[in-house]
Amino acid sequence: MILAAGSGSRMGGYPKPLIGFQGKPLLGRLLHAMHEVKLGPIVLVLGYYANAIAAYLQEQAQEDARLGMQPITDQLKIVINPKPETGQGSSLRLGLLALAEQTQDVLIALADQALIQAIDLQALVGAYHQRPAGAGAIRPWVDGKPGNPIIISNDILQAMLSRSEEHTSELQSRFGISYAV
Repeated sequence: MILAAGSGSRMGGYPKPLIGFQGKPLLGRLLHAMHEVKLGPIVLVLGYYANAIAAYLQEQAQEDARLGMQPITDQLKIVINPKPETGQGSSLRLGLLALAEQTQDVLIALADQALIQAIDLQALVGAYHQRPAGAGAIRPWVDGKPGNPIIISNDILQAMLSRSEEHTSELQSRFGISYAV
């Protein structure tokens, strides 16, 4: 799942997923990395800039097809957060609801992470499969601070969905989404 519903307020109201880095929008870089790792269906949660991001995705699909590649949008399910102003928890919940019946574990990424590459996602997935018994999630730590993306188990996914949106952050810490890799 990719969360891309924010307002970009720190960027002067520009959609962060569409910021260019090394010749490609951040969202495109992340989608290609996820596609390369073959993570399965990807839910993309949009909000404030849904139309602009959808237009970019359409252009990207056409470019992929022109190059003879499978469009990265083929495995994409777009979910629109009708109230993105309520915060990331509401986007997370909508994305989890879209995945709830078709998945065991969920990788959750933020669309504005410029440096995430396929090798990073592969390392995270590998660490998740080797996590200690009872650890329901895994996340990277950078300079002693929790980072993203994270992977949560189906148990945590179901627990998050059984509670109200307000409890999403509480559940993230309660279920051990602090295991360092």
